[in-house]
This record gives sequence, structure tokens and C-alpha cells, in this order.
Amino acid sequence: SGKRRKRVEILEHAAEFVRGIGGARITCCKSAKDRTSMSVTLEQARVLRGAFGLSAEQSDTFVDLSRSYGVRRENARKNIGQPRYAFNRVQLKMLPREYRPPQQTIGASTT
Repeated sequence: SGKRRKRVEILEHAAEFVRGIGGARITCCKSAKDRTSMSVTLEQARVLRGAFGLSAEQSDTFVDLSRSYGVRRENARKNIGQPRYAFNRVQLKMLPREYRPPQQTIGASTT
């Protein structure tokens, strides 16, 4: 029946709600590097957008720069010996656009 888009808005709304009531929230995947990195950088951009009025374009730029040059790449290097996110082609196809890393940051599919 056609390709369905994953609805990731629930994650954004949940994060806003938890922040609004002064709560804490964590994000973690099995190895705490790839999907976690995508989620953390996206959340950081959303916080900056809300706190400092970043535009959607500025927010997207921040996400790409954080994923390309930020500390999350160092986490990947420490885990697999190279500063690359370890997504395979199937995983990348399944990830919603907001959670995809920049193409030049993708390496071997080791987890």
C-alpha cells in the first residue's frame, strides 16, 4: 500500500513534556553510540531552537555539524576504532530522515 513514514513526533512531544515538568530523560541504544548519537544531536538542536530561536534551517545545520564534528563521533571511534557511525544499508533505509547521519560519517556496519 505504499511506503509509510515513521511518526517520530511522539518522541519530540514526550521530550518537551518531560522537560516542561522539570524531569530528566535518557536515550540509549544497545551500544550507546549510533542511534543514541542521532537522537541526542537531534534533541540538542531542538533545545537550542526553543531556547535561542534557531530556524529550522539553522537547526538542521547544527545537527549535521554535530554529527560530523561533535563529540558523538569520538564515542564511535572509542567503540569501533574509527570515527564512523555503524549503520548498514537496511538500517539507514529504516531510519526516519531526522535520525540519519551525514553520508560521509557512515562507516562499517560493526556494532
